[in-house]
Amino acid sequence: MNNYIFDFDGTIADSFWLIIDIAHNLTNHPKLLDKNLINKLRDNSLSDLTSELNIPKYRWPLLLRKGRIEMKSRLTEVKIISNMDLVIEKLFKSGHNLYILSNNSKENLINFLEEYNLVKYFNDIYGDIGLFKKAKYLNKIIKQNKLAKENVIYVGDETRDILASKKINIKVAAVTWGFNSPKVLKLHNPDFIINNPMELLKIK
Repeated sequence: MNNYIFDFDGTIADSFWLIIDIAHNLTNHPKLLDKNLINKLRDNSLSDLTSELNIPKYRWPLLLRKGRIEMKSRLTEVKIISNMDLVIEKLFKSGHNLYILSNNSKENLINFLEEYNLVKYFNDIYGDIGLFKKAKYLNKIIKQNKLAKENVIYVGDETRDILASKKINIKVAAVTWGFNSPKVLKLHNPDFIINNPMELLKIK
């Protein structure tokens, strides 16, 4: 039995371009209208993206809070990644424990999961975390739920998900359909590269 901790945006929810649109609404930055540029920046980290856009770090917390609020009002625009609902159900029915850890608000997470009748499959949902506090909260989930680290797999779509997992010595499965490109994910040496959700069922 494994314990799967899922990221949300870009991993379970196909929300990338909505997040970019919300970011544009909050910053009015013209570069966020350039899809070719944004796609090129997927080869870089979130820090690189904010540097390219010249958004200072002190603005990130406020932008994140405002972004969560706008996301709530536009949540119906977000669809689930194809087959992810089936994978979540199958993992649960196979006896695995499932959790979510996200920068998005817990309210948004629950509302989205309820839309797809998935809340019942998760042991717990952790939202509202800081952009660069994933390692801290991964440890929190592990300690609160008394999980054995060797049986924990974090599933995420960004290089910072890989780095956070390596920092606390747990396995990480990097999905290729989210924020970061397959190229840059592979450079960070995750334990698993996942090209479609059904491949998660093959992890031993």
